[in-house]
Amino acid sequence: MNRKLRRHQERLEKQKAKGSTTPTSPAVAQAFAAAYQHQQAGRVAEALAGYAQVLAMKPDYAEAHYNTGVIFAALGRTEAAIDAYRKAIAVRPDFPEALYNLGTIVQSLEQLEEAASIYTRAIALRPSFAEAHANFAVVLKDLGRLDAALAHCREAVRLRPAYPEAFNNMGTVYQGLGQPREAADAYRRSLALRPHSLETHNNFANALYALHRAGETEEAARRAQEWLAAFPDNPVARHMGTALVAGQAPERANDDYVRHTFDSFSKIFDQRLAQLGYRGPELIAGVLRTALPPANAMLEVLDAGCGTGLCCNVLRPYARRLVGVDLSQGMLNKAAARNAYDELVQSELTAYLLGAVNRFALIAAADVFSYFGDLARVLAAAAQALRPGGMLVFTCEQTTEASSSGYRIDPHGRFAHNEDYLRRTLIEAGLDALQFAPDVLRHEGAAKVPCLVVSARRAAA
Repeated sequence: MNRKLRRHQERLEKQKAKGSTTPTSPAVAQAFAAAYQHQQAGRVAEALAGYAQVLAMKPDYAEAHYNTGVIFAALGRTEAAIDAYRKAIAVRPDFPEALYNLGTIVQSLEQLEEAASIYTRAIALRPSFAEAHANFAVVLKDLGRLDAALAHCREAVRLRPAYPEAFNNMGTVYQGLGQPREAADAYRRSLALRPHSLETHNNFANALYALHRAGETEEAARRAQEWLAAFPDNPVARHMGTALVAGQAPERANDDYVRHTFDSFSKIFDQRLAQLGYRGPELIAGVLRTALPPANAMLEVLDAGCGTGLCCNVLRPYARRLVGVDLSQGMLNKAAARNAYDELVQSELTAYLLGAVNRFALIAAADVFSYFGDLARVLAAAAQALRPGGMLVFTCEQTTEASSSGYRIDPHGRFAHNEDYLRRTLIEAGLDALQFAPDVLRHEGAAKVPCLVVSARRAAA
């Protein structure tokens, strides 16, 4: 059975929407019961047909409209679900479940003021509606009404002390209030109730990083150590916990961490990077203008770690064929919407390069190697994926610290490399360095993030 539909059905059980509050004829009641049985069993088409039959006999049957909305919402038919819920509410203005479900859809469409109005009505009808309080808190946070949001989070967990979503929402509100310690406490309580939530693990990592940036480095490290001990197999805890403890850096971010992080981040990725003043595509473009002949759309080009496709407008003029590869399907979906790529591939980058021998004349990697510590394997794979004379251009965060490894992992979970290590590793990969240009990649708070813009070429045959 469709997972989303199952969740809606479970909610339906909790809300006890099995029968009508309006007197009905025996024929209508029998038809409604049959449709509801189909719905419980996941027979969607039969359930919709059954509710349509009910509504043909009794157009003002609120629960039939409501249950139809539940099915449409589970199927992703947003407009049909909204219409069904509004019809249910028109018949029964005192229908808090219908208001709540309508509110969740309107909220997902980012129509925040309307969602706030709907949740207010639902809570007025049922003050003990914990789910409505929890969702209303998120809407209020997004509207910048943080104190009110926190009050609704507290009411949600008062009503339902074992409510992981409410504690997670509370954490996001505390983060908005600039209280990372309290945010971390809320996320910890959420994880105690729902230990496998990657979203909450990511949020907890962000809270610990904010605690670290606030100067409470020892406290952040202590909490990270406890986190690692409690969740040693969680990919977010393994990566970000290590970064915050400042222990032995892993060779690279693990695939599960990267995939989940960017899947969950994909919807707001472009907006967030704009806020950080991200300059990756601009820096890549500068290298190409000076290192390549004028763009003539004649090259096989790879956008390595293409993300949402921010580099496509830079690379497309050079490309006869433009390929993007990324580990995150969510990011690839956003890249596809740009209609600039000839091919998009979901794959771990090194594995993809190893399967693309002598294919590309140009490989660009903007802010991708920040998720690799040891670059030996990926640079060697890039070298063999280039045609003789082909060029690799990339950015990476820079550290001037000397170390035996040549790189470090920072508390935000990304790696920085020193120039000596990059030069040595490029030579070992069989690439001739062309340029090492220091620049600024983005901002982290008020601080500029230094980077190196590097280009290298595979020797001509």
